[in-house]
Amino acid sequence: MYGAEAVLLNLMEAQKEMGLNPFLLSVGNMRSGTKDIEIAAANRALHVSTLRFRDGLNIRGAFELLNIARRKEAHIIHSHGYKGNILIGLLPRRFRNIPTITTIHGWTATRLLSKISIYEFLDALAMTNLDTVVGVSDSIFSKRRIKCLRLKPIIINNGIKTLAFEKGSFSREYPAITAKCGEKFQVLAIGRLSPEKGFDILFKAIASLVSDNIPISLVIIGTGELQAYLSNLISKLALGDRIHMLGYHQNAYRYLRDFDAFVLPSLTEGLPITILEAMQAEIPIVATRVGEIQNLLDNGELGVLVKPNDPADLSSGLKRVYNDRITANERARKARQKVLNNYGLEQMAMKYKILYQNLADKCT
Repeated sequence: MYGAEAVLLNLMEAQKEMGLNPFLLSVGNMRSGTKDIEIAAANRALHVSTLRFRDGLNIRGAFELLNIARRKEAHIIHSHGYKGNILIGLLPRRFRNIPTITTIHGWTATRLLSKISIYEFLDALAMTNLDTVVGVSDSIFSKRRIKCLRLKPIIINNGIKTLAFEKGSFSREYPAITAKCGEKFQVLAIGRLSPEKGFDILFKAIASLVSDNIPISLVIIGTGELQAYLSNLISKLALGDRIHMLGYHQNAYRYLRDFDAFVLPSLTEGLPITILEAMQAEIPIVATRVGEIQNLLDNGELGVLVKPNDPADLSSGLKRVYNDRITANERARKARQKVLNNYGLEQMAMKYKILYQNLADKCT
């Protein structure tokens, strides 16, 4: 699972342990098969329901969603995406009768008039008809849509459970790639292969480092719509022996300690789970200065921060870690302490539980 999906399933598990009774309602269109999140939820023994309907503005789908919530005797509806927000936001509050909150995990549009930017505008507009809006980081207050619509989000930071890392997992599962990387400076990136993740910028940074005779290799774990484009870019930049794309892997964090650095080249983010995982793994981090990342890494005290969409600055950041491993490892040690102290899953789940209770009491 990526980002928000992983947060949601972990949150549901924690809530179940607290005695709550969460269930997942997965919304999609008629063409949707079984989604990965539905399979993952079922594997974790979480209750899953599905809702499929035609594309476009769907008033009937909104009422179907509400009817399912009523049949399940839901006390709170918690939406984690624009589809649910827009559907529920279509309904007047007098028809809904169930307190509804949404969590903004991060908007991903990088172009003003793109299809996704229009959906995100409708998403923000729908939030004005919901009871509570939650943001995963303070950076949400800087979003133009939040200001224009005068939304006042409550901040609940993402949290993750304490993870188990085992050095050697990657080399055992990928001996051929490990042999190719040899004694190189080995860098790992994890994320969806989509425009806002900035992997094309990262590839150009790697090309620059190779031209400077830095013995570097990059492994990317993730899949997405840019897979073919990025594969072609690897060939174009003659980096076939330096960059290895492995596709999607569940629990990819388990490989972190087999690498010398973790890199996140995103153009936009909220509070990325992969950064929290890398901090727990005590691995040096190079990341763009977007979303909550700057605060997470204490303005560069806990990792190297670089400008987004800037291959030269990204290559410079990676070179800093390569040239000064002692400082990089010291930053990583402090980063681990911060994430363990401040970004636990139990802390996040308890804050949501209190929010649910306050909202339910207010609406009764």
